[in-house]
Amino acid sequence: MQEPFTEPERFTTMVALPTASPKAQKLVAAFNRAVAEKLVAFHLSPTELGVATEAAGIWTEKPYRLTVTGPRAQEVTCKCPAAKRGLECKHRAVAVFCRRRGAYAVRPAVKEVAPAAAFTPDQAAIIAAGVAPSLAGCYA
Repeated sequence: MQEPFTEPERFTTMVALPTASPKAQKLVAAFNRAVAEKLVAFHLSPTELGVATEAAGIWTEKPYRLTVTGPRAQEVTCKCPAAKRGLECKHRAVAVFCRRRGAYAVRPAVKEVAPAAAFTPDQAAIIAAGVAPSLAGCYA
């Protein structure tokens, strides 16, 4: 007598993955916004971080400052409007990421600006009259 055919077991028992807490989910969502905006965190002092965007080689600092309140990566506070309303802001999210990884952006050095060329007397008269130097040729 032949044994009945049994299908081999193809699947293993599924194990439930832990879900992130609502607070962690908000931090991840804020970090995704920070990545989309290309935000980076940099040191201003041992207890203060700054935030900037760096896109296409252009560094633009944001006006918000973050205060380091403790040794853990999450111990950072921001004073932006969203954080003041109790929301998880993208500035804090990028700062937490940088602190956790120990990787910060480095603020670029300020380039020296060459002194402006001297104006001709005609150009100086036009400037004194309140006309922009770029329009000086229109009135010559």
